[in-house]
Amino acid sequence: MKEAILQSHQLKVTKNRMIILTILENSILPLTAEDIYDTCLKTTKMNYSTVYRTLSVLYDKGILLKTYNLDGILSYKLNSNDHKHFLTCTKCNKSIPIAFCPLTALETNLAEETGFQITGHNLEITGLCPDCIKQNTQSKKQK
Repeated sequence: MKEAILQSHQLKVTKNRMIILTILENSILPLTAEDIYDTCLKTTKMNYSTVYRTLSVLYDKGILLKTYNLDGILSYKLNSNDHKHFLTCTKCNKSIPIAFCPLTALETNLAEETGFQITGHNLEITGLCPDCIKQNTQSKKQK
């Protein structure tokens, strides 16, 4: 499947592209270039600049989507119809996926009202996770 994606976008099938696509395919969460690089190093030798260039090419061809978190960190995910949304803790940065898309009806209404052809969206809801709430409560009690 990854080979077909690359070929359909007129890209050569290379080992590095296949490795990066596999890492992104196996991840539930969007990944930073550094996350991808660290994962690559577990199985192969690859330069950080190679990871970054490959991500740039895959993004330019529409194979990947960029996601900017509220903290300004750039992450990548596969551009697929099976998209995910996340709850992200503002203290520890833990993210968990939301099981459904709450924006489908909104997208449909916006497309009808504006004439836009909507091609995607990102949603990140932030707050404190249960562990961080517990830590905050405990540290307030200790003071």
